[in-house]
Order: sequence, then C-alpha cells, then structure tokens
Amino acid sequence: MSKNKKIKYVYDKNGKEKEVIVPFRQWTSIMEDLNDLKTIELRRKEKNVPLKLIKERLRKYA
Repeated sequence: MSKNKKIKYVYDKNGKEKEVIVPFRQWTSIMEDLNDLKTIELRRKEKNVPLKLIKERLRKYA
C-alpha cells in the first residue's frame, strides 16, 4: 500500500474531508488485510495446541 499518490480526497464546501477515492487494487488489498485481522481476532479465542503434540500427530497419522 505504498502507492498513496493515487488516493484522492473529496472535500465539502467547508474544506473538511468528505470522501476518499482509492484505486480498486489498493482497496482489495485493504479489504484482504481487514479480513486477515478479523480471522486473527477470532482465532485468538481458540484453544492452542502445543507444537510437540502436532508433530506427534503428524508422525502417527501422516
């Protein structure tokens, strides 16, 4: 998201920012990042499984 030069701001008659116009690819990237953050937040509540146990299960069932 380093291409901020393409972002355009729309101001009202008082000079306050009203809207932002973002290129589609950049918007898609922002939405993907937001989705990743939501997934991280949901998974924080999940029970953790120790790496040792995961390795043991993989050896046993893989």
